[in-house]
Amino acid sequence: MNITLHKVVRKMLLKKYYFGACPCMREDLPFFNVGSSHWLYCDKCRVRWCVGENSFSGWHSENEEIWRENMGKYGDYRIIDGDEFLREFDAIPVEPTIASQSEMGHNASVDPTSLPPQSAL
Repeated sequence: MNITLHKVVRKMLLKKYYFGACPCMREDLPFFNVGSSHWLYCDKCRVRWCVGENSFSGWHSENEEIWRENMGKYGDYRIIDGDEFLREFDAIPVEPTIASQSEMGHNASVDPTSLPPQSAL
């Protein structure tokens, strides 16, 4: 994969998995709250990761009993950071591309009048 394609695909992954992803890259991940902390989880991978605190208002309508139930269901799931998929993607070797003049530090513009005339075909 060349570096340009790698950058494009990486941006697409970040957009698609904005809140992170489990190892199986499941797309329709459910979540639960424990207090004001929001957690995504995957039953298949048995993992969970925190995606923020007080970002979604639903936790306000819950109580400590619900939060204890949530921890009872998902407390033994392995905690990950949700970005492991991105580190694995970044580990894929990329082929360097030829650097443009601006990337090499050459910012001189070419005066089109200084170019030799093109021959008519």
